[in-house]
Amino acid sequence: MRRLAFQLVAFALLLAAAQTALVRIWPNPPPSETVRDTVRSLRATVVLLGDSVNHTPCATDTNRAPISRMLARRLAPRVAGISRGGFDLAVFDAMCRFLARRAETPRTVFIEVNVASLWGDGRSPYTTHKLVALDLWRYDRPLLDAWVRPLQVWRFPLAAPDLRLDAYLDQPVVHGGRTLGPLREFQAGHPRYAVPTEAAIREHVIVRYLQPLAPNNRLLDHAASAARALVRRGHRAVFFVVPVNHEVCEPMFPGEFRAAIAAKVAALRRAVEPQGAEVIDLSTALPADCFAVAAYPNEHLNQRGRDFVAARLADVMPAGPGP
Repeated sequence: MRRLAFQLVAFALLLAAAQTALVRIWPNPPPSETVRDTVRSLRATVVLLGDSVNHTPCATDTNRAPISRMLARRLAPRVAGISRGGFDLAVFDAMCRFLARRAETPRTVFIEVNVASLWGDGRSPYTTHKLVALDLWRYDRPLLDAWVRPLQVWRFPLAAPDLRLDAYLDQPVVHGGRTLGPLREFQAGHPRYAVPTEAAIREHVIVRYLQPLAPNNRLLDHAASAARALVRRGHRAVFFVVPVNHEVCEPMFPGEFRAAIAAKVAALRRAVEPQGAEVIDLSTALPADCFAVAAYPNEHLNQRGRDFVAARLADVMPAGPGP
């Protein structure tokens, strides 16, 4: 038994030495720009985590500033905005836990919630958010940096997708108690969406906003984790639900649309408010003329819409400098 234990220890040390040498010869890729943005945000008093809603302007805008910059113009503290298209609560959780670990002074963190991402159990076949989380994890653990590539190659949970892409696209789209088809038939590149007919727009709204939310939704678990990490370290966690174009969508599904959005906002509140976080619900706060012109309804805002969101976020900040 002792000999076996000695052999195992020797093998582990040899493997560690070999892996460390390999990384010296073939270094890991440098951290992504998103990770560098997150590190730079440690100098800010206010941090805004968002997706394309934050930074995507409308073609007719004269002021193309993102929400985070509009917010910065209203506040004395320095504001850092970190956003990429497709980001969700999973990657925001990793960022919040990083900020909570490293930030020395209390700060306010605004965390965007896009209700279009809240459906099903929240599992994703895409790994962008996991790679960001892994980079942030290794940033604080330089001694483990040598093992990043093996974690990715061996598809450990830290770097593996939550489910296969085929399984994700095979999920049923449901409405009115019946299945309309698999999700793959309702993707943006499908021929049925080449022309924005009334039927295609209705289907788009069904898929984007009316899919039910599972009780064990992982994104809500991530929201609770982010809130818990920040509040425990003395930071302020403020989740803001971005506006949806309810004036366009509600007439298609009278009563049903607003009820579906309200139910998802309520689920978010149940997840984060017990952790000490705050929720600002802007889901139905804007009229249709505050949204960017688009063939299919989405959450992108024109400059009036972005300025409105920035003003509402500024309203919850104390007067004068400080978090």
